[in-house]
Amino acid sequence: MRIAEAGTDTEPGKPFREVLEQFVNTLRKLGIGARLDPLADPRKLGVWLYPEHRPSRGSIMLTFFFEGDAIIASGDSPTRLGEPELLEAWLVEFVKKSAFIESLAVLREEARQPVEAQLRVNADGRGHAQDVIVTVSACDQEALDALTIGAQASLDVERAEFPGNPQLMAQPAYALLDSAGLVVRVVSSTLNGAKLTIQGTRVA
Repeated sequence: MRIAEAGTDTEPGKPFREVLEQFVNTLRKLGIGARLDPLADPRKLGVWLYPEHRPSRGSIMLTFFFEGDAIIASGDSPTRLGEPELLEAWLVEFVKKSAFIESLAVLREEARQPVEAQLRVNADGRGHAQDVIVTVSACDQEALDALTIGAQASLDVERAEFPGNPQLMAQPAYALLDSAGLVVRVVSSTLNGAKLTIQGTRVA
């Protein structure tokens, strides 16, 4: 992990933010979904982890709080770090913890499983009696995540088997597929036995 140089940047916390962005990028290269997001308090940042290609299935793993020229790292005991190099060293020690290593294994396993997605009748996402929980294969989920916003999408889904889940229907026409945070606006759908073939556009 390369240390970010502060240089002459005047943005508060930028050197620390660059270290965290490098940390998140490293996790992505290891097959883990990860992102760095601002929290409600503008002085706070959160590192979110999730199964790869499933951005809505994540949780916050770490929080950081800017305090003057330093950053406070969350953990068993909050730690004040005055230099980007100290933050990097703290992260190196954090990733060695058994609980963190185990959490990565769980996320990788989840990424190999089919995704339970929501097939919605209403285009605005409002609930409808014929909304169906469907499964999307791990392969199709990865392919969907590789698409840019606005790209055409084509995939098969199957109804998840549990009591109370409506049957797939040719009508009414479905409008949206929300697959763990990846959203397709459905243009057409064709019922083929137990599968529904969806053609649409990725919108999120």
